[in-house]
Amino acid sequence: MDAELKTEWIKRLTSGEYEQGQERLRNVDVDDQGQETGPATFCCLGVLCDLLKDKGLGEWDADHFSQDKTVFTSEYEFYDLEGELNGPVLRYVGMTNNDQQRLIGMNDNDGYTFDQIALVIAADL
Repeated sequence: MDAELKTEWIKRLTSGEYEQGQERLRNVDVDDQGQETGPATFCCLGVLCDLLKDKGLGEWDADHFSQDKTVFTSEYEFYDLEGELNGPVLRYVGMTNNDQQRLIGMNDNDGYTFDQIALVIAADL
């Protein structure tokens, strides 16, 4: 994984700026006009997608899944339909699917906090 990208991801995970959620990259309630009505929650991989968005490599698209803004899209087709990154995103960020599945398990099933996940990313990715 690119060292700069990893450092920024860890910084965001430990910043306290992201509310941790499960099973979706990003989840936020929206009204009938598609406007966000509350704060978003992110899984650890969603924080990575938000970083890519801020680098101009994608955006959150409200046109999918009842406008719940869980789909990450970009000009490079970095998108996913639920809570996993697809092959192009994994290759771009330098992760394997095994890396991803491990992080998903920690975030969604094992109760790891973002701070704990950040330690694993720092040591193992």
